[in-house]
Amino acid sequence: SGCLLFPVSWNYVCRWRRCCALGCGFGHASAPLADLAEGAIGPNGYHAPGELGARYNRFRSGFVFQGRTLWPLLGDGAAPGAADFVPRLDGWRGGVWRLAEAVLGRLEAELGDAGLLLPQPGHISGRLFAEGGLRDMVSHSQFHIKRMHPAPVKDQEGFAVRMPLHQDPGFISIVLHASADPPGQGLEVLDEACGAFVPIPSSGPEVATVVVGQLFHLLCGRGRAGYRPAKAAHRVVTRPMDMDKERLAATFFFQPAPGDLLEPLVAPSEALADACAPGLAQGVPAQQEAFSDRRSRTLARYA
Repeated sequence: SGCLLFPVSWNYVCRWRRCCALGCGFGHASAPLADLAEGAIGPNGYHAPGELGARYNRFRSGFVFQGRTLWPLLGDGAAPGAADFVPRLDGWRGGVWRLAEAVLGRLEAELGDAGLLLPQPGHISGRLFAEGGLRDMVSHSQFHIKRMHPAPVKDQEGFAVRMPLHQDPGFISIVLHASADPPGQGLEVLDEACGAFVPIPSSGPEVATVVVGQLFHLLCGRGRAGYRPAKAAHRVVTRPMDMDKERLAATFFFQPAPGDLLEPLVAPSEALADACAPGLAQGVPAQQEAFSDRRSRTLARYA
């Protein structure tokens, strides 16, 4: 619709970072992020390059917001735009949440039409994964607003890997880039069939890239023969001619509440069911796990 990707400029949030360093914000820019959101599964606030998972944030800095809580980045509200920062950010985030619900609703319909979706008693059709739904993947989501920093170019490859190959840990992710130059912003997806990296063809304020995550595979990837969703492992690379171009992106990670049990959404194949505990054949894992436990293990691998 032509709306700006972010409701405030990066210069504004950089001013907030300097304010933090002087002790007048809600956190210190050089200190670990504080977990301020009640029931959150991770931290809120700013991180510098190399913090909060050094391998994956070596060349990134930015902000992390968890769940419903949005913190005023300038406590005194004196900076231009500070007073309406939270309402504007909340409205923008709400729009992305509605987009995610449309994507998740389509996913629910496709699984149902294919006869793959296990019975979900009491849920409203089309709202299984929506905010307040039976398998809500929206209310406890997190989002990042992060900027890339220059990285060394490997001579033998001719480009810099600014984020190494990985899968997102949640159910699905939605990525929004602030620029269309270069197209795709260096985001590449691994094609499992041929082992080659495929560049995302477009980016910009009106383009949303949807990525399936590890949790999607855990809950939906054990379906009957013929149903095998792509892993969507991806990385970010930059060519030397693009290194000086700003790369600013927001990524929304849609996931369950921390205490939600990870019950499968798709019935396993007959072969898998025969090889596992009897309960799995009815879609009930032998040992249920809370999302917070799995998330903790996943984050440990990102360090």
